[in-house]
Amino acid sequence: MTNPTRALSFGQAAEAYHRFRPGYPPALAADIAAILPGRRVLEVGAGTGKATRALRAAGLDVHCVEPDPEMAAHLPAGTPVEIATFEAWSGAGAPYDGLVSAQAWHWTDPVTRWRDAAAVLRPGGVIALISNNSQMGLPVPLAELRAVYAAHGRADATTGGMDSDQATVDQPRELTEGPGTELLAADGFTDVAVRTYHWTRPTDAESYVAYLDTTSAHLTMDPEARAALSRDLVAAIRVHRDAGFDVAMNTGLWTARRV
Repeated sequence: MTNPTRALSFGQAAEAYHRFRPGYPPALAADIAAILPGRRVLEVGAGTGKATRALRAAGLDVHCVEPDPEMAAHLPAGTPVEIATFEAWSGAGAPYDGLVSAQAWHWTDPVTRWRDAAAVLRPGGVIALISNNSQMGLPVPLAELRAVYAAHGRADATTGGMDSDQATVDQPRELTEGPGTELLAADGFTDVAVRTYHWTRPTDAESYVAYLDTTSAHLTMDPEARAALSRDLVAAIRVHRDAGFDVAMNTGLWTARRV
């Protein structure tokens, strides 16, 4: 697991994570189900089940691997789950028709993850990797949020996935973005593809910063320092938008088929 301190920092805020983290566009789980050769899916890094619920609603039989028991406690009742990292997972139930990882694949070991993924998928099985990116859709300049982080000595901290100006948020993902480059080079996979979903979710200043407080960069801060940063972030957002606003979401889905 890469950076295990950050990777296992989420359990302390599992309830807030489940409440404030964005979910996924309605069509995503159905699109994944449509390209699988069967219904049995392994979900790696299931967290509190934000994607698990959607996959189950699409008719898939989901088995989860999640290293943090506090996060796993929020999974839907009756969901099979093994408390382990993907690297230490027992391999129970393999081979699977699909392997799905939503917002978690970057925590797996880059040296072994593609080999391990190929090993747990049946021939023709599909790996599906999901990544959310958000950009405030109403006027809160990204530079101002970054200035707040810098004022707190956190210039390297997260801004909630807002990595580009609003003008570029609706651009399609590329195969060379996210896990695409690694997938293209990974042994045992073919038919690499990427799909982009554009959607919006409503929020407000307090809820948006509560979401930021569930990111690993915030969770690993000293609690008093985090609280001070969060207060200033809320204030900066409310200067521009005192009521609710929409966040424009850009969700990428990278898929490949096991040869």
